[in-house]
Parts: sequence; C-alpha cells; structure tokens
Amino acid sequence: MRIKSLHLAELTEAGDDFLRYNNALTSLDLPELTQVGDDFLRYNDALTSLDLPELTIVRGWFFFFNEAITRLNLPLLTEAGYGFLRFNSNVDNSLGVTNE
Repeated sequence: MRIKSLHLAELTEAGDDFLRYNNALTSLDLPELTQVGDDFLRYNDALTSLDLPELTIVRGWFFFFNEAITRLNLPLLTEAGYGFLRFNSNVDNSLGVTNE
C-alpha cells in the first residue's frame, strides 16, 4: 500500500520508528502532535513541507533523509535530541540550518 496523504487529527505523541520509507507521501497533517520519539520521519522522498504547530519535544533522530523538503514549521519546539534535521539536502538553503 502506498500512502499519499495522512491526517491524524487527535494524535499527540508518536513513538519510535514513525513513518519511515514512504516514497509516495506528499501530505502529512498532525495538528496536535506534541512529542515524538526516535527515528521520526525518515526517507519520505515526496514530502515537501511539514507543519507541526504544537510539537515541543523531539527525543532523537528527527526528520532525516527527506530530500524533497523545502519548508518545515516547528514554532513551539523547545527540546531537540540527537540527530535533529540531518541529511536533508534542501533544508540548508530554505531554513538556514546546516547539516553535519
């Protein structure tokens, strides 16, 4: 099954290994998400933007190897663990973030 769009209106926490290797995913809506575990959103090659308006805590390995991303909105983020925003080639220019 290839998921192109996912809307989880009531989800507030996501554990480890959430949404990996979804090459068809173009739309993701998680408006109430406040916390994520390790390995969140890896290898989602079609996802170009992401808004997580309520996200405050990222445990580790957040959002990496998502080559198409050009827009990321995390206005309430207060805690980011290891591996935050790694290996997203388009993030450097659009968000002013430098990947190691």
